[in-house]
Amino acid sequence: MREELRAQLQESWETTLNERLAIAPTSPVSILNELLAARLKKPGRARLPNVSRLRASTPRAS
Repeated sequence: MREELRAQLQESWETTLNERLAIAPTSPVSILNELLAARLKKPGRARLPNVSRLRASTPRAS
């Protein structure tokens, strides 16, 4: 059941990212801009971001 939910969420994410890409190929939001750029280079390859990796690489505000 979890795998089915994950697959549905992944499909929804990719559809949404494609729709956003159709509106504009860039974004002022850096993570979204990176995902859109990756989508342009390799259609179908952009995945949900690894949140733990993003937290480790993003400086936290004090």
